[in-house]
Amino acid sequence: MAIRNENNLTINQQKFADYYLANGCNATKAYMDTYVKAGEDTAKVNGCRMLKNTYVHEYILKRQAEIQEKTQVTQEYCVMNLKEVVERCLQHKAVMEYNKTSGKYEPTGEFTFDSIGANKALELLGKTLGIYIDKTDNTLNADTGLLSSILSQLGGGTTGIN
Repeated sequence: MAIRNENNLTINQQKFADYYLANGCNATKAYMDTYVKAGEDTAKVNGCRMLKNTYVHEYILKRQAEIQEKTQVTQEYCVMNLKEVVERCLQHKAVMEYNKTSGKYEPTGEFTFDSIGANKALELLGKTLGIYIDKTDNTLNADTGLLSSILSQLGGGTTGIN
């Protein structure tokens, strides 16, 4: 019988959960870090299985809550800041050109914006809110009450999530 710690986890379950949190919630990578000889296919299956273990799941939720409390970086904080990044990246900036006659930079009548930054922030927002579903993503289910609250604050209305 395996020895379990105060969280009712085996040594390898504890390692997996800690690697999972350290690897940005990637179950496959966490499993491969825990079981070094595991291949990627095995890691995908067993990483997902590991997340379904009640004790592992509870431990991860507990650690995530501790991390959020300590850092004050919550899902709402991330969403609001990503939204600000999108808005700033989409601001039109006048293209300036040096005028030799006046000796000054003057607008050309063209405008630019940071499409790469906007696209990346939108991608992260979409993933955070569950708009895009990555078929290889083995993450825990999000707190849907929090998502609904955030979306209503952003003016997104209802999500259809209960």
